Amino acid sequence: MRVIICGAGRVGQGIARHLAHEHHDIIMIDENNSLIEQVQIDFDVRGVVGHAAYPDVLRAAGAESADMLIAVTHFDEINMVICQVADTLFSVPTKIARVRAQAYLDGQYSELFSKSALPIDLIISPEIEVGEAILRRIRAPSAISSISFEAGELQILGMKVRDDSPLLETALDQISGIFPDLGARVIGIKRGASVFAPRGNDQLQPGDIAYVAVTRRSTPRLNKLFNRDIEEHRRVVIVGGGNVGT
Repeated sequence: MRVIICGAGRVGQGIARHLAHEHHDIIMIDENNSLIEQVQIDFDVRGVVGHAAYPDVLRAAGAESADMLIAVTHFDEINMVICQVADTLFSVPTKIARVRAQAYLDGQYSELFSKSALPIDLIISPEIEVGEAILRRIRAPSAISSISFEAGELQILGMKVRDDSPLLETALDQISGIFPDLGARVIGIKRGASVFAPRGNDQLQPGDIAYVAVTRRSTPRLNKLFNRDIEEHRRVVIVGGGNVGT
C-alpha cells in the first residue's frame, strides 16, 4: 500500500516506523529538511520537503497513486486542508487527520467531516485516545491490553491466564454453558511465541494470554474470572484539568 504521511514529527515518525516494518511504500512530507533527511535514513522511506497542503508538493509525493494519506502536522487546520486538497485534486481514497482542538470534535458538529464538507475518513484526537486508554484500564484493571468498538460497548481484552483460573481445563465451547450470562468469547490465544485462533475443544493453559471479545456489561465479571484478587476502581483522583483529564 502506498501511504503519504504529512508531518515528520514524533507522531509521523511513529506511524512511519510501524508501516515501514510492514513493508508499505511510504512517502513523508515536511517543511523541515533536516527531519526529512533523518526519516529517510532511519526508516528507509522517500521524503519530500515542502508544505503538504500545496498541490505541487502532494503531486511530487505521488498523491495521484496514493492509497492513503495521513495528515499529522502540528496544526489542525493545515491537516484539514491537506485532506481536502488530496480528495479534490488527487482523489486519494482514504484520508486520516489529527485534530486536537476539542471545539472541532463536539458531536453536534460531526457533519463537518463528511464527503460534502471536509472529506476526512478518520479523525484522530491524541487527547481522546489517551483518555479512552485510561478509561479502558479502569474498566478492565486485570487486562494487559484492550481495544474498544461501538463506543466502548464491545471490547477485546488481552487477559493473562492464572494458575487458579476457573476457566482452566474447560473446553472453550463449554464456557457459555457454565457461565450462560457471560457475554464473552475467546477469539485468540497467545501461547509462548505463537498466536492462534482457538477451536471449540481447545483449553486455556496457565500462562496463556487469552484475547476475549466481551460486552461492557460483562467486563467486571470477566475480570473476576481471570483474576479473583482484582478489585473494581471506585475512588479515582485525576491530576490535571486539561483535555485529557476532562
